[in-house]
Amino acid sequence: MKLTETLYTITGISAFLISATIEYYFFESITQGPDFSFIMIGTFEVAKILSIMITRSIILQNSNAISTPLAVLSWAVKVFLVTLSLISSIGLISSNLDRPHLKKVKENDKARAEMLYTEKLGNLKEQQESILNKSISEIKDRYKIRYEKLAGYYEPKISNEEQLRDLEFNREINGVRRGQHYYEHERKLNEYSTNYKIEKDRLEAAEDKEIKDLIGKTNAKYQEKFEALDSNREVNLNTIERNDYKQDARVANGLVKSFLETLENGLHLKIEYLTFSILFSLLVSFTLEGLIYIIFNNLSIIFSTRKEDVSLAEETKNLKEFLNKNIHDAKGFISKNPDEEGVINGSY
Repeated sequence: MKLTETLYTITGISAFLISATIEYYFFESITQGPDFSFIMIGTFEVAKILSIMITRSIILQNSNAISTPLAVLSWAVKVFLVTLSLISSIGLISSNLDRPHLKKVKENDKARAEMLYTEKLGNLKEQQESILNKSISEIKDRYKIRYEKLAGYYEPKISNEEQLRDLEFNREINGVRRGQHYYEHERKLNEYSTNYKIEKDRLEAAEDKEIKDLIGKTNAKYQEKFEALDSNREVNLNTIERNDYKQDARVANGLVKSFLETLENGLHLKIEYLTFSILFSLLVSFTLEGLIYIIFNNLSIIFSTRKEDVSLAEETKNLKEFLNKNIHDAKGFISKNPDEEGVINGSY
């Protein structure tokens, strides 16, 4: 009997711990406060068990010991605590049954969306850089031809004027090295050199402007593409976040899904996934809370009954000792035939 009572007690404590754990995780997920949830749930669960056991013990000792208002309040508190446990159990169990892989699937889809965004962004940047490099190269090639034509026009003239000037410098006419022809060639040389530099600077400025305009237009064009890509990324992420994935098999519990498919195919009994999750969580919750109430209620009865048995046995023992000492063993009153005196054979 002691082994049975021990197992019964262990079962009750196990049900109590499971219920407390479920409530803790449920409240912790809501309040985001582990310490607060632990203290609150510990208080509630211990109060629930004590209210069951103490109320039953008081009723067993004296059914009229608890006044009606106090009894109503006691039942109201117990109903509140049991309801709280039921809500927590249903909430946590159903959330684990209903699309248990939802968070993971969402994270995977978001990661995939981010990967696609990064890939497209990289491709756009590579495309932009490639177009810019190609276009800039084409501009430089065109201006290179113009530079070559400009050089082909001015450099021979400049070189020729330098040679003629130097030639005039080396000629001495009437004792003078720098005559009229020398200065004429030097003037033309300066003129050609100046014009060459002006034309060359003008070409460089035109080239720089064309390249800057090209870069500006290309960047503006691709900036629109980048913004469209960013907008599309936000839309995709928001869509994933708002999606409930009810029709997505990836988020479902594989075992539950297989069970429901078996019911539908074998028994033609179609049950929605969410409906099954709620019904199953209700079944588990009511079973768990019912076990807690029944076990601890019965334990109170067992312990109270045992105390009464011990008290009764103690009273019987005291009575026997009193009879043996004061009646059967008294001087002058020792019965030779106890059966005739109406007393059971043997000493007490």
